[in-house]
Amino acid sequence: MSEEKVLLEYMEKHTDEFLGMLKEAVNLESPTEGDKEDLKKCREYFERKFSEIGFKCSVIPSNDSRYGDHLLMELGEGDEQVLFVGHYDTVYSKGTFGDMWKQEGTKVWGPGVLDMKGGDVQVYMVAKALKELSLLPENKKIVFLLTSDEEAGSPSSHIHYKEIAKKSKASFVMEPTFGDYPGDLTIGRYARGNYTFVAEGKPAHSGQEPENAESGLKELAQQAIYLESLTDLENGVAIACTCLNSGNAGWPTVPGFGELTIDARFSSADMATEYDSLFKNLKPFNPEVKITTKGG
Repeated sequence: MSEEKVLLEYMEKHTDEFLGMLKEAVNLESPTEGDKEDLKKCREYFERKFSEIGFKCSVIPSNDSRYGDHLLMELGEGDEQVLFVGHYDTVYSKGTFGDMWKQEGTKVWGPGVLDMKGGDVQVYMVAKALKELSLLPENKKIVFLLTSDEEAGSPSSHIHYKEIAKKSKASFVMEPTFGDYPGDLTIGRYARGNYTFVAEGKPAHSGQEPENAESGLKELAQQAIYLESLTDLENGVAIACTCLNSGNAGWPTVPGFGELTIDARFSSADMATEYDSLFKNLKPFNPEVKITTKGG
């Protein structure tokens, strides 16, 4: 029997083990900017599980206080290595879901099932299978970098990805392919940019002197419509406004200040460069309002 068939048979026999570990991981809620103790518990869970099958684990402190620490895990020895990439942070705020785990046969629902604790558990199962079946390659190393800030764009972990990837023969991102495509492999991802546009105008009383206001809120509302109009799905460009913050609902004031954040996706580096220049040179609709761009 081929090694591939042996591994597939092993996985089929250990489906319950996979689902059991995934359930434990999903129940350890770990929102990206959530409680640090929650993030720590989730990280320590993976550290414990991977240590049990022989991985050498070390914590990489985050250089950003908003996020949890990262986890570097290594199995085997040798100069040649393969890198697996994963993250244990999840999107939804703690308590968003009443029932954390729902299962019907081998189909499951829960925060992080796909994005991406399911992929993290896959790395565990692959390494465990290779070890138990005596299929681990000699003089080669498996490296798994598990990070805490992927959903925010990996601000404190991307440098570690780059450093380790340069030393690796291949890198596999274990986040599943989007959609119902069992067995498919994603060979590329859209480039992503996260931009915040800061508007600085002139506030004024909304009842007594609205004519004297240079509204940062109005400026950003116009920019939001314009920026989203740049979306060109046929050519692989998607612009989404994700947050607009300006003014106060309880104050009779036209706000002068505001911030608008967008998530930008591009199918090529050339497009990313072109739009990056556009965003960083964004012109205001109202010349009395100053626009500053942050991020990229």
